[in-house]
Amino acid sequence: MQQNTKTPPTPADELAYQLESCRKQIADLKAWETQLEAKFIELIGQKDEGAQSQKGAYYRVTTTAKINRRLDVVQFEALKKSGVIPPEAVEALVTVKTDLNTKAYKDLHKTNPEFAAIFDRCVVAKPGKTSIAVKLL
Repeated sequence: MQQNTKTPPTPADELAYQLESCRKQIADLKAWETQLEAKFIELIGQKDEGAQSQKGAYYRVTTTAKINRRLDVVQFEALKKSGVIPPEAVEALVTVKTDLNTKAYKDLHKTNPEFAAIFDRCVVAKPGKTSIAVKLL
């Protein structure tokens, strides 16, 4: 830790330094993990999509390739409107996700607390992880 010679570090300074050091080590370990995974893919190979395994004397290693797919909503709506996609295909292939608009929900608590209290009955809220930001001065 680079210290100012006039002012001793505070307990928060000490913890911040430890956290920065920890995060650096984690980043280094993640880079090493990525390199090892690349070597496994080179050694074992991978399918275009799905799993491929190789058994050694002590370990079975499996590579699993994934393809992330999402719907291009603009293209979908254009095809649906043109009639190219039959309605039964729309029902079978596309789902609509109901989700909470958190900005509107927070605004509701400010603008209409009475209704917000009623609406709260259908909202599941769990505490998230508190983030810590450390910046060297």
